[in-house]
Amino acid sequence: MALLHPLFDILPKVIVDEIFSYDPLHREYMKEVFEELKNKHDSRYMCNRYDCKTNCYDNFLETSIIFHNFRFCCEDCLGEGEDEIRRDMVIFSRTRPPFNSNKRIFKI
Repeated sequence: MALLHPLFDILPKVIVDEIFSYDPLHREYMKEVFEELKNKHDSRYMCNRYDCKTNCYDNFLETSIIFHNFRFCCEDCLGEGEDEIRRDMVIFSRTRPPFNSNKRIFKI
């Protein structure tokens, strides 16, 4: 019996039938899902400094800045990244209206 792969000549017929019972296009359909899952996983463990794109799976420094947790890959990124994040949070807090203001936002 000459099948697609020489390993099929060695395997029992039950296992070969099980292999051929799966849809071969399933891997193609799942490629986009796996890419999205990989990107979400990488973004979760990526250094939070704006200029650094290092993944820090094992060794990372975690700090809390205004009740938010951030991960950094090294001491340099921790110092500069914390300054950048604090600066952006201060700018954001100055640009948004206070919670008890009389300014109303109307959606049309």
